[in-house]
Amino acid sequence: KLRRRERRRERCERGRARAERSGRGGREKDGGQHRRARESRERDSRDRGDSRSRGDSRGPRERGNRRGRGRNNNNNETIRESEFENFRERYPMDERAYATLTGAPPEVQSVVLSRFKPRSEGDDDYSALVMTFVRAVMNRREHGPRPPGPPVNRREHGRGQEEYNHEEKPAAKRDHDPQDGEDDDESTPLGSFRLRYPMDDRAFSALQQASSAVQDVVISDFKPRREGEDDYSALVMSFVRAVQTRVGAGRPVSRGGGARNRD
Repeated sequence: KLRRRERRRERCERGRARAERSGRGGREKDGGQHRRARESRERDSRDRGDSRSRGDSRGPRERGNRRGRGRNNNNNETIRESEFENFRERYPMDERAYATLTGAPPEVQSVVLSRFKPRSEGDDDYSALVMTFVRAVMNRREHGPRPPGPPVNRREHGRGQEEYNHEEKPAAKRDHDPQDGEDDDESTPLGSFRLRYPMDDRAFSALQQASSAVQDVVISDFKPRREGEDDYSALVMSFVRAVQTRVGAGRPVSRGGGARNRD
């Protein structure tokens, strides 16, 4: 019995010794793995810090400001796209006119979106008017406002036709400022007419100096074959004189009849 007890005690002691050795080995192994993982994380953190300091010297406030500006730019682009869509829905236009508007400088776009006011709402197509207005605003932006010309003298000649003193006539210019002068503002019928059919100063002065009856007929009946051209000066002058001739001769003149002019 004593021997059996001693053998059991020896087996128990050997078992405890093996368990202690295996426990120490596992702990050492786990400790080594944890230590290596911690060292790896520290190296990665140092590498990220070095690359961040080399690639981006901005402070956290500046980086935040940059991100804020980027979000604001995206919001502005979204707002501007919605404004374009609303504008096109209100004033239908073809792809060419829409591309002209969206491709214009931002300052020109803002003027067009806020100040485009055609004479009539609800038409099916405003392509020519939009393109003409965009070009007029771009011309004004590039060349600046025109200086006021010398006064134009008017003389009655023949049957109501008007001629102008060549020494006092302002020089003709194709580029005009839609906002220059009371009658040249697009909110007036004459200004809207000039905006739709660009003309030089001489042709516009002829229209301004005509009687109100002649102006009404010209504005309502002038229908060129092509819309969206850069210059209608000769056509407008010819049509004004033709209407003046009819008025001076006492012949009836049409209004709103849509007489088409030759070009």
